Amino acid sequence: MHPTTNLITEPVTPGETTKAKKYWASLGDTDLGFYEVEQHWSVHLAELIEKLGIKKVFEFGCHVGRNLRSIKEKVPGVKVAGIDVNAAAIKHGKEKYGLDLKVGDHNLLSKIKTNTFEAIITVSALDHIVSVEKLIKDMVRTTSRYLIFIEPCKDGVSGKLVQYFN
Repeated sequence: MHPTTNLITEPVTPGETTKAKKYWASLGDTDLGFYEVEQHWSVHLAELIEKLGIKKVFEFGCHVGRNLRSIKEKVPGVKVAGIDVNAAAIKHGKEKYGLDLKVGDHNLLSKIKTNTFEAIITVSALDHIVSVEKLIKDMVRTTSRYLIFIEPCKDGVSGKLVQYFN
């Protein structure tokens, strides 16, 4: 594996991951509305998962599970699971949609068995992590087939956003 750099978030400060984690964890259940509405990337993910014949999907940074819910609704027999730092969002996704969600951060991935999932997905989650190398290594170990990242794309020189997924 080639050395990784985090061009997604350059420049970053060492405390950015902690600040992002605190911010996302602090959002209460009044902030969940946007995260429940199916987005076009949720539909595309579901179509891709179905096309690839994937049966076990894990989402890092799942919030209420919008993407996992889309996948579960559109792909018969698929098993989905996810983690997020926002306890209110996890509780909501578990109670309202019956999803297998847990409160956790990037450290939880190191506790998941090798090849547990066929695909790991992220949607705008890696851009909140300062050092993604260990996280991606854990993702590679944890999946048997695919890593699917939908992340904001910033120019590595200027740091300006060049592509957003809307």
